[in-house]
Amino acid sequence: MGHFIVSVVMITYKHEDFINEAIDGVLNQNFNLGAIELLIADDCSPDRTEEIVRQYPKLKDNITIEYIKHSTNKGIIDNFFGTLKQAKGKYIAICEGDDYWTDSLKLQKQIDFLETNANVVIASHNVQIIGEEFNKRISRPYHDNKFSGFYGTQDLVNGFKLPTNSIVFRNGLYDFDKVPNWSMKIRSADKFLYLMISKFGSIYYDESIMAAYRKHPEGAVGSYDKWDLKKHIETHKNQIFFWKNFKKDFHPLYQKEIKSNISNEALQIVRRYSRKGFFLKPLLKYSVISLKNNREKWPEISSELNEVFKKYTSKKMYDCKIRFLIMGSKVKQRLIKLLG
Repeated sequence: MGHFIVSVVMITYKHEDFINEAIDGVLNQNFNLGAIELLIADDCSPDRTEEIVRQYPKLKDNITIEYIKHSTNKGIIDNFFGTLKQAKGKYIAICEGDDYWTDSLKLQKQIDFLETNANVVIASHNVQIIGEEFNKRISRPYHDNKFSGFYGTQDLVNGFKLPTNSIVFRNGLYDFDKVPNWSMKIRSADKFLYLMISKFGSIYYDESIMAAYRKHPEGAVGSYDKWDLKKHIETHKNQIFFWKNFKKDFHPLYQKEIKSNISNEALQIVRRYSRKGFFLKPLLKYSVISLKNNREKWPEISSELNEVFKKYTSKKMYDCKIRFLIMGSKVKQRLIKLLG
């Protein structure tokens, strides 16, 4: 750790239209607890990002700006974890290059809270979502039904999402040199990070809006069309990959909840395929995954699958039943009954 109280990690790629607001949101912080380190990690952007960043002084009041320009594109996950390793502050805050902070006291409020609450390892808050989603302009709160209070790993596993640019957490709790190789293939590095850090203490969430979270086609999450079947399904598949590996390597206490998440993601894939036509093979595959991972909800899942498979001809159903009879297993036998 260095002399910095907080390191702000700002990864960026092709953010020439947004990077000014992101940097200004950090430079405008009123912070009296010590020095701030702003790490801007540019993943070989082909646009004017570097030119814009270099217009800022390397030192402004108590804020030091360090610009890191990769010579080749590492990808968002590698860039993210690689920059976290370089953070020297007692705390780490996150603000990607297409988002920005709107409250000049954001860091002061969050770090004051962390300094006086040793049991809290992550401080978060609400943000305003702006930009474009499903080809429409949007502006709405990230959360409209979550209230200020203490949360934990169980809440994250059950689906509570923390806005990325709201986060401040204690540095040094998790060894970023030990990030597993499979995490390089996930799309939700921030979720992995929060789950790992939350093992060491509580999360405090403030319902106040202190930042803007931007959705746009070039963003990490993107804003693809709601009818884009391939992208939606790839997202659900990646979530299944995430939870399967997370279940295997971490958190034995949350096996049931994690399996339920896998089941729900598989069921989402079934729903999307069923709306778009006769994709029988993947429908059957993900129906089995959904049933296998949530036996407690077999009646509800079975009822929905029964409606899905009504679309198919008796000849196709007969072929499927034969295939599953050969393969066996109680879950597949359950599916055979649904096929009629």
